[in-house]
Amino acid sequence: MARCLALLLVVGCGSGGPSAPAVPVVEAKPVVAVTPPDLVALNQRAADATLGRPERCAAVFELFDKHIPAGTPAPAAAAVLTDRSWITVDDPVKVLGGWVPVEINQVDSVFVVHCVAARRADLNNQLWSDWVIYGRISGTNVESLKPFLATGPDVRLIEYALVYPDGRIEQYRPQGRNTMKLPR
Repeated sequence: MARCLALLLVVGCGSGGPSAPAVPVVEAKPVVAVTPPDLVALNQRAADATLGRPERCAAVFELFDKHIPAGTPAPAAAAVLTDRSWITVDDPVKVLGGWVPVEINQVDSVFVVHCVAARRADLNNQLWSDWVIYGRISGTNVESLKPFLATGPDVRLIEYALVYPDGRIEQYRPQGRNTMKLPR
């Protein structure tokens, strides 16, 4: 502190030459969070019940793709996914009856969401969609997407996968993005 004060006194005394011009003081403006227009438009499209499943789900998938990187904390994901009406099936994955495009382990939770699901007579009137999201959440206290979006910053979406109707799968992991196609 004494060094800083001495330096300040020496600098303040100057050399007797012309003084530096006064710098105007600019008051700091408060930081206001601005929602990007595409984020608002995509959430509106996802919520628009007059649109078909493909249009609504494409908007949801674009929200994930453009605005939610792997490892995103819950509050940041919740700020992106402001409309959640498209989440019609949100189940934890507890029993594995096939392949899942995210890692399953004993320390994290895995979920599956059927985007804008509708009842299918050929599936005993179960809700179903050909637009599917799988995700892995840090820890085991939160088991699916909706509860995840209501938690705090210590809970993260470690990885997720978007499964498109054409069989394409986009995996988003901490190591990066991977595209694959399921054989038909």
